[in-house]
Amino acid sequence: MKSITSYIFAFLILVVSACSQSEKTKINKNPPLPKRIGSVNDFENIFSDQEEKALDSLIKDFEKQTSIEIEVVTLDTTMTTLETFNSYTLRLLRDWNIGKKKKNDGILIGISSSLQRVRISNGLGVEKSLSDIETKRVLDDFMFPEFRKGNFFEGTKKGINELVTTLE
Repeated sequence: MKSITSYIFAFLILVVSACSQSEKTKINKNPPLPKRIGSVNDFENIFSDQEEKALDSLIKDFEKQTSIEIEVVTLDTTMTTLETFNSYTLRLLRDWNIGKKKKNDGILIGISSSLQRVRISNGLGVEKSLSDIETKRVLDDFMFPEFRKGNFFEGTKKGINELVTTLE
């Protein structure tokens, strides 16, 4: 009788332990968003300080001319997953209030080299000037070729330059 009680007790401990472990490993579907640092938010550290400054300067010059805000964010695997990457970048676009509120003219370029994902999210005010087809062309023709070579700075710079040209 003692051995049956011992087995039952051991089984219950395993079940309780497994349940508490599964609670800890559940994926948070709405993880907290990082604070916006500036025009270039390199949380994955794929750009050097000099490259960040160059991208920031390019973005700020364009904003002065047009008032359209462009932001770049790089995300690592502790921030998002393959499944949540697109929705996470949209949350950032909205939460960070990218673009002028009344114009809704912000653009967020989300990059994750570790997940091999890139997304350009446009505010509704920009979609009149920058269609989904044009956005796809910027990705396919200017960003992806450089990213495939591991040149994230060059690809991002070329993508921003093409966005600027298209929006002017």
